[in-house]
Amino acid sequence: MMADLMLEVKNLSGGYDDLIIVKNISLNVYSGQVVSVTGRNGVGKSTLMKLISGSLKLSDGTVFVLNQDVRSIAKHKRLKMGCLLYTSPSPRDATLS
Repeated sequence: MMADLMLEVKNLSGGYDDLIIVKNISLNVYSGQVVSVTGRNGVGKSTLMKLISGSLKLSDGTVFVLNQDVRSIAKHKRLKMGCLLYTSPSPRDATLS
């Protein structure tokens, strides 16, 4: 019996504004699998997770969680599903008082 497809990422690219950090990533995660993303600082691990969770806008590609396009799932539903990451304000949004 084949395990259920939980996460499908196809040709994912994205980053911040015009700066593309993650380029052309594809992966499948099936029920029961444990997957880790490793790498040195600054290579795009957090950006990848933010793109997958829908916290950052994709430049290209698709992300499906339980066969649903992550962009079509409301934030409160993604949070209940466990696929919404907290994103801190951008340094550009910081102000001094």
